[in-house]
Amino acid sequence: MRRLNKIQKRILVIGILLLIAVTVYLPWKAVVNPPDYTISEFIGYGFLTHPPNSPMGYDSFVVIDYLRLLFQWTGLVILIWLGIWLARKK
Repeated sequence: MRRLNKIQKRILVIGILLLIAVTVYLPWKAVVNPPDYTISEFIGYGFLTHPPNSPMGYDSFVVIDYLRLLFQWTGLVILIWLGIWLARKK
């Protein structure tokens, strides 16, 4: 395995900072759970300690949209890896 060059190190550091930012500024969804079914709606992004308010009223609650977060993490990891691979010296 080769060492990372300067450009690859910068890409890695920026990628890690972006992963941290995505982890702190999370996607949220509002959920209402009537007896027979569940309704969920994406309501936007908010900080981990201050989630957005639910537009569905008092019977709903706000949860992290884990599927959207997983897609964001996966996309960022792929882009970081691709950037590091493209910045290699041959």
